[in-house]
Amino acid sequence: MQYKEVSQLVSEELQILEGELGRHLASRNPLISQISEHICRSGGKRIRPVLVLLCCKLCDYQDKDSVVYAAVVELLHTATLLHDDVVDEAATRRGTSSANSLWGNKLPVLVGDYLYSTSSLLVVEKNQPRILELMANTIRSIVDGELLETFKCRDFNVTEEEYFSVIGSKTAALFALCCQIGGVLGKKGNSHDKALAGFGLNLGIAFQLIDDLFDLIAQPKKLGKPVGNDVKEGNITLPLIHLLKQANATETERIKQIFQNANGNPVDMSYIKELLEKYESKHYVLQLAAKYIQQAKDDLSFFDDSTFSEALLTISDYVIDRDF
Repeated sequence: MQYKEVSQLVSEELQILEGELGRHLASRNPLISQISEHICRSGGKRIRPVLVLLCCKLCDYQDKDSVVYAAVVELLHTATLLHDDVVDEAATRRGTSSANSLWGNKLPVLVGDYLYSTSSLLVVEKNQPRILELMANTIRSIVDGELLETFKCRDFNVTEEEYFSVIGSKTAALFALCCQIGGVLGKKGNSHDKALAGFGLNLGIAFQLIDDLFDLIAQPKKLGKPVGNDVKEGNITLPLIHLLKQANATETERIKQIFQNANGNPVDMSYIKELLEKYESKHYVLQLAAKYIQQAKDDLSFFDDSTFSEALLTISDYVIDRDF
């Protein structure tokens, strides 16, 4: 199965999802609508809603309410993006101006709060206390991860363990929630829920590993956004953690200066890219990402073979095989 075929399996639901998102992004306050629409409609492959829809089908949940839960995770994801950009003082998001660069910090934070509450209310209306509990735990996990990432900003002694704690608490936790929703709705039992949570967690870790690598080595036109955002924001990600362990004193000092300048200019990024190749840091990250993808596939083997399990395996391959 090719990746483009995956979205075709849920194409009808995805079309409905856009209308559902539009309905929930609408507000009597025009600023809420304007800011939330700006980021929610600014691109992205909707991978999180797709995971919800596929896991629902995998667990034989065929009710149209699956689209509601797909909207829930996309609203939740949008809220995290708004808050992240404020915390990171990001100027762009997906190749366009970030909400905070257009409206300042206060309004995007408030709109993010609004989207958090909206997503929670949707679950309350469906009388799904278990999913609401999972959501609350996920939100708390995301905040924990963001706090640790902020605390470790420009800390050149950050450890791999701390890095994995950050991405496990943020990206991976939300992926796990997306997959668990299908298990809860399908009422397959704790063993299936645990397998789906493991699949989502491992998939999310691999996804973020590749994203962090691409932020340092990708071509901006192919990536669809500027590279070097982590450098500008002072985030020491795994490729850099590995590189700093291998680099000599002169190279290390140059890397620190690049982070202090924090402009991510092409010359500096080219220098970092050369070092990542020299010390095989790129290879190291790709190997780890492949390991987590294999773990995700192993978790999915708990389920019988089907079109939907095949689609989830295809997403796993896409995460590791993306070409930027």
